[in-house]
Amino acid sequence: MPNERWSAAQVIALAPDASSARAGQGASAATKWESAGWGGDLLWGLCRGSGKHPYQVCVDLSEPAYRCSCPSRKFPCKHALGLMLLWSAGGAPEAEAPDWVDEWHAARAAKPRRAPVKKGQPSEAAAGKRADRVAAGMQELDRWLLDQISHGLAGAERSGYGPYEAMAARLVDAQAPGAANAVRRLGRIAGVGAQWADRLLGELALLRLLVAAYGRVGELPDPLAATVRSRVGIPVPTEEVLAGPPLRDRWHVLGQVELADDRLITRRTWLRGTDSGRFALLLAFAPPGQALPADTVPGTAIDADLCWYPGALPMRAVFAHRHAVLQPGTAPAGAPAIREALAGWTAAVAAEPWCESVPMLLAGVTPTDDRHLVDAAGDAVPLSAGHDEPWWLLAASGAARSRSPASTARPGSVRSPPGPRVDTWPPRPVPAATGAVRCSPPSCCPPHWSAPSAAPSPVRRPTVSGSTGAARRRCWRAPRSRWRTGGPAWCPSPGERRSSRPHRRAPSWSRSRRRTASPSCSPTAACRAAARSPWACWATG
Repeated sequence: MPNERWSAAQVIALAPDASSARAGQGASAATKWESAGWGGDLLWGLCRGSGKHPYQVCVDLSEPAYRCSCPSRKFPCKHALGLMLLWSAGGAPEAEAPDWVDEWHAARAAKPRRAPVKKGQPSEAAAGKRADRVAAGMQELDRWLLDQISHGLAGAERSGYGPYEAMAARLVDAQAPGAANAVRRLGRIAGVGAQWADRLLGELALLRLLVAAYGRVGELPDPLAATVRSRVGIPVPTEEVLAGPPLRDRWHVLGQVELADDRLITRRTWLRGTDSGRFALLLAFAPPGQALPADTVPGTAIDADLCWYPGALPMRAVFAHRHAVLQPGTAPAGAPAIREALAGWTAAVAAEPWCESVPMLLAGVTPTDDRHLVDAAGDAVPLSAGHDEPWWLLAASGAARSRSPASTARPGSVRSPPGPRVDTWPPRPVPAATGAVRCSPPSCCPPHWSAPSAAPSPVRRPTVSGSTGAARRRCWRAPRSRWRTGGPAWCPSPGERRSSRPHRRAPSWSRSRRRTASPSCSPTAACRAAARSPWACWATG
């Protein structure tokens, strides 16, 4: 039995999309449920719908798994989300499960676990043909790299994305998708940002190193050889990974990032062991329009065994066995100093030169106005140039006190997890005791107000009313297609009232969207102090 109920933010994180999250919040009203209860790992309820009979809703918290008699094809549907939200608010008492719930649970227990599909071992002739294609593709990549250097980087800014996409397509034909992705990244660097030539030259050098390493892969140590094959794009069978030694620990789910393109949706989930202190990266993939599995929720912890993919810097892992259900997690301990955290980055790059990012958990750091993180010793590290609004760091730090944000380290900077949907630590609003800026009353910060993962432009400094000293700040409601609740909330400022009209895109600051004054929302001293920050609002909901 779970020790305590999940928070609303952890439940919303399971929603397959933003519209389901909103519909689930509407279905969480107690008046919509004829009955609801929970016992052990099971939740159940009868939800009134448009039909004659109520919908039968079941949730198994151990995976989690869902069952609903509604015709929706989304998992979890809005009724399952509403039931979990009702339970998280204490609305579903402990009780004996009805017969239809026991039948569903017994059927699930009797159903044999799906055995991993064992692919037939490729014949030696097929394996040899693929090795020849990959080797030919890497040789062609070597010649292409030499051409780029001999022609110079001056024309890279004007050549566009075409040459990189053409080379990447040839590598895909040669069954080297990892090297193809590395070539595509070159096209996103050329002519973009300050010192793009230096960054482009560095990426070209890393690709040349990969080509040279693959040509001598038989002479390398086994861990480094596995890394080279993985970077080229040669997959490792899952059964081979599960055959490795597992590590049991209580794993904190630090955060998730979902990256979408035209072909695939990728979710990156970072874990950290309580006792071992080891980081792990879980990857999940789904085609566009299909929901990703909701087996990990940011802010929770799970007792499980993990197995790592082989490599010089083993980071990607898979679950081998789960010993318990997801439990609400506690704040993890971060590195006490930036120097110590950077030493971990140095060791990672020394072990694997092609390392793109390393998780970094900092303790006692404070964000500054010039986009740096500063620790107690005065050491600072800059944020990535693509992170123009570190509002979430201000929310995590309580605008004045230091906290432990979970981020990823990249060359020359620290960067929070990017992407259209981000859950960062802390997963729930920071209590008022930590010094977080709050508005009064709490109802002016509803759960569906959340901050953008990447705002279109830097936030302007708010103006201050000379009569009351209250900050007059603009805010907007989360667009349905790109925002997710959970984590620091983008809070309406004092003297403003949230609008019921959804905005499909984030407005520019020059667009006038004024709110009318709300007599129930009075400015507090903390809110007035917020006007001294260059960021518009860092309040937590």
